[in-house]
Amino acid sequence: FDAIRDRARKYTIINWGEYHSRKRFDKALRPEDFAETYELRFSKLPTHQHLEQQEYEAELLAKLEKRRIEVVTEKKQQGHVYPTKEALRKVVPGSLPRNTKRGTMRPIVLCSCLETKRRVQEWYFAVVAAYLAASRAYRAGQLDVVFPSGTYPPSLPVRP
Repeated sequence: FDAIRDRARKYTIINWGEYHSRKRFDKALRPEDFAETYELRFSKLPTHQHLEQQEYEAELLAKLEKRRIEVVTEKKQQGHVYPTKEALRKVVPGSLPRNTKRGTMRPIVLCSCLETKRRVQEWYFAVVAAYLAASRAYRAGQLDVVFPSGTYPPSLPVRP
């Protein structure tokens, strides 16, 4: 809404590339030494230059509301259901969703043959299962456990 209301914003950006390249030679440098401040100011749209600020703001907000209603109508026609205000208020900010589209991590296998993809996924999940079993035994104190090839024992302390 800053563009509509003719507000300017100031942003401070740290030039990390310059900081890291010069930090090697001067350990006393701080990121703040490479901070650059920019001001971002939006101008009116060329087709609306003739309008006063209040008229410009009202027209763009009306267009935004019209587009919002169109999008909501399209989503509802597609079967999308929006949560109620009460349901939204119950959500704890930052909490994880109860269920996601995918419950488990699946490896991405890029190939044109579905049979090959299935075999690779079977191999992957077999290695994961063998690693989990070996890891549990290793953490329980069995130090002679054999881990699948390409995997390593966990670095956590072992209980004797």
